[in-house]
Amino acid sequence: MGGIPDEAAPIVPHHRFRKRDPNLLVQTGPRLLTINVLPRYPNFEVYRAEITSVFNHYKAVAEPGPPARVGLRYINQLHSPGEKPGEIQSYLKCAVTYPRDLVHPPGEIAARVLLPYGEFGTLALAASFPTQTPQGETAATLDMDFYWEKGDDFNLAEFPNWLQAAHDIIYTAFTSTVAESLLRKMSRRVTL
Repeated sequence: MGGIPDEAAPIVPHHRFRKRDPNLLVQTGPRLLTINVLPRYPNFEVYRAEITSVFNHYKAVAEPGPPARVGLRYINQLHSPGEKPGEIQSYLKCAVTYPRDLVHPPGEIAARVLLPYGEFGTLALAASFPTQTPQGETAATLDMDFYWEKGDDFNLAEFPNWLQAAHDIIYTAFTSTVAESLLRKMSRRVTL
């Protein structure tokens, strides 16, 4: 019997590490390093410093080869801008159309687009509505994943520059997609 080729084997975390300030979850395993910020997101400067620190330690210990994928992902649950949940347009600057002969309004909406940025990477932008928060509130989910996948070798020495540029692309996508009223409400509380 032959074994599973290395590329086809599932990527599973073998180790998980937690940090309380900021609230981080770091996962490692064969061909895997993830650095997740759990609620509350501090800001990108803090997150970038944590990513860079963990990445540098990982490189020193694991001596990784060229990555198959590098990504920066933000998953946002956007809470209702008013008293009532409203329509998706209350949350996001998007509209979904479908044939008039089907039942209206839909029970749920989900859409995903891939936006290529040449050899630098791809932005996968996904929106869904309505979704439920852990507290039972209605929300819209905006998932923005900027990633680089196989092709040319990724230069690990350039990772900090790539990370900053990926964040800038995601930030532009966020501010271009979220409804103005919700952005104003959020700007008083959080910076991406």
